[in-house]
Amino acid sequence: MTDEEKYRTSIAIVMPATHYGAHELSHCTVAFLGSTTEVDYIQAQAQRLVDRLGQLDLWLPDQRINTFSCGYESFGVEKDIPVALLNDERIFDVRERAEQLMLDYGIDWSKNWEYKPHISLRPNERIANLWQNGWEMRVSLRRPVLWWGNDRPGTKDFEAPFHV
Repeated sequence: MTDEEKYRTSIAIVMPATHYGAHELSHCTVAFLGSTTEVDYIQAQAQRLVDRLGQLDLWLPDQRINTFSCGYESFGVEKDIPVALLNDERIFDVRERAEQLMLDYGIDWSKNWEYKPHISLRPNERIANLWQNGWEMRVSLRRPVLWWGNDRPGTKDFEAPFHV
């Protein structure tokens, strides 16, 4: 399967994110659920699970979790994808509740890697040194949404960029 085919068929529960340098599909993955071509459930079943996650009492009145990055790493096969790490207990609470709901709903998820909350960043030479020197970036996470193939709700309400 090509990278484009994987993109068009992948399923994930994500929390849309706003942060410095964010783009429409910036997010923190809660769980990767596989491919639309391989699962034995329909989108509506997964959506019900995501709706239940959105009802948790972790969210601020404006439906956000506000947090800060806690470090930076490079991910990917070639270690060329910069990511900001997130270490907020509420994110782990969302993941834990998602795991329980996935078990309850009979929905499988990837267990290939340890869960390490992060947001992918676009390389930006202007602030690369700040990342490496421990700059804490403010991150706002929205309630979870379901990405089902090309149907990928994102964040449309970008804040003014941070000035560094």
